[in-house]
Amino acid sequence: MKMKNKWWNLVIILGVYFLFRLVVIVINEFGLIPIMNNFIFWETVLELAIILIMFSVNHWIVKQKIDFRFNIKSPFLSLGPVFFLMVILFSVMLSDRLPRTYGNTLPLALSAGFFEEYLCRGLLFPQIFQALSEKKERNFNQVYLAIFLSSLIFSSLHLLNLRTQDLPTTLMQMWEALCAGIFFSALYLAANSLLPSILFHFLFDFIGMYTKGPVQQRVQVNSASLKSIAIITLIFLGYSLLLINKKKLSKQFAWVNNLIS
Repeated sequence: MKMKNKWWNLVIILGVYFLFRLVVIVINEFGLIPIMNNFIFWETVLELAIILIMFSVNHWIVKQKIDFRFNIKSPFLSLGPVFFLMVILFSVMLSDRLPRTYGNTLPLALSAGFFEEYLCRGLLFPQIFQALSEKKERNFNQVYLAIFLSSLIFSSLHLLNLRTQDLPTTLMQMWEALCAGIFFSALYLAANSLLPSILFHFLFDFIGMYTKGPVQQRVQVNSASLKSIAIITLIFLGYSLLLINKKKLSKQFAWVNNLIS
């Protein structure tokens, strides 16, 4: 049965997600799933499990349309970052200066990239947009607010990383995730497809895991780390404005409306 109230859809989606994570944490505390003994394997299994659960929630309750088709209108803008990351990936893999000890993180990066895009861009963004516009005429500002709120939720999900990371590292990761979430949303809207967002997210995660490991290393809050965050922020937000300024969004607005109809 499709829920009429989109805010309730959001409660159900996030409630199921956090309930699943809570069950996993409790089970892990009893040693039944020794996640930290084989982090990559178990995290991949958990990502695949939550993908199946969210597919079921969407199929039976939310019934949100999600477009995976390769129907990209502006390939240079929407696929440019993906090609750029692929170049970085190949240069990293061919470099003799990096340890290359995390090649087996590919399944984890792929499953995480797919799930997080399916959840935050595929499900949460259109549900929030539709909830914001249920009793009002739809406009660009509602789209931008839905992008921000869905990205903020995406950022907040990284609070779960406090189980394996310190607070400063997690807060910087959350800021990076907020900016990245806005960019992933912009890719989704600019491409008329979730595929480029999934590809970019996968490559971004895989490069990070391949060079640093699956658990982010402790970040020292200093001028170098702040400069790095500033550069990432400018790149993500700057490219997002390029992809979904009001002139470009006006051309995609019919597709966005169709997405939530």
